[in-house]
Amino acid sequence: MMPAWLSRTALAWIGLLLAVMALGCTAERDTNDAPPAPPATDIFQAAYTVQGDSIAIAPPINRTQRTGYDNQPQFTFDGHALLYTSARNGQTDIYRWPLDADAPHPLTATPTSEYSPTPLSDSTYAVVRVEDDGTQRLWKFSMREAAVPATTGTVLLPQIEPVGYFAPVDTTHWALFVLGEPPTLQWTPRSPNADPTVVRRNIGRSIQVHPDGRRISAVQRHADAQDSLLVVRSPEEVKTYAPALDGNGDHVWTPEGYLLMTSGTALYQWHPEAASWRVVHDWAPATPSRIAVSPQGGQLAVVVAPADSS
Repeated sequence: MMPAWLSRTALAWIGLLLAVMALGCTAERDTNDAPPAPPATDIFQAAYTVQGDSIAIAPPINRTQRTGYDNQPQFTFDGHALLYTSARNGQTDIYRWPLDADAPHPLTATPTSEYSPTPLSDSTYAVVRVEDDGTQRLWKFSMREAAVPATTGTVLLPQIEPVGYFAPVDTTHWALFVLGEPPTLQWTPRSPNADPTVVRRNIGRSIQVHPDGRRISAVQRHADAQDSLLVVRSPEEVKTYAPALDGNGDHVWTPEGYLLMTSGTALYQWHPEAASWRVVHDWAPATPSRIAVSPQGGQLAVVVAPADSS
């Protein structure tokens, strides 16, 4: 019989592996067949300005600069701090990094893994939590201080799983990326017992709130054509906004209404009048992925994997 401490460790690694596979993070075993680890990624922060009809960013600063997985950044409502996912000790927890501080502090210290922290208010945020049995659901936690990281939270949508990603739509609905073959974009009221509506099938992982707060965007995958970026007002009102770039479809809107997307080694901006994508910044040979923008504008956070990252 396995000792209790070994059983807990094994379960933690199994939970992390399931989460990494489901949430789109690649992992490989080494020659000793050790437990897999998420890829090395850092979070870069950069100031940006609007110059004419374009976005210009200042030289990015590596905020995390640590060996390991730091990913999925989101700015707090006041724009003064970043929430993000950090893998340490065989699982992930949520960290908060005030922009004027030298180091982050943990917001969660749970026996499970949490992903995709998204502020709901000044005092609460939502996450995808990988539960003890591997179930992935949407949970809510309190925005606590470093001395008392949260060990418990509240499940928000108990009947909907496996949730991979999500976005709050105004104060009434959730837009969800629900894992499956294919993954689906689902729309549901915030009521715990509400039934979701499938809006589209075979979508990309990035679901983002439009600057008007009443719509979301997601990438529609096409088997025989270029992927497209959709803007969704409701399950009945879905419009194609722009062609999507190759890659994960990671994108974000600035408060000024500009659309940004990463592909290859670069960050791009969509120009509706020119109907084309233009490079904003190139990280070559590294590769950027997820993007976040401060609600007040003026600040970006971009996840970057080094060129030699697996």
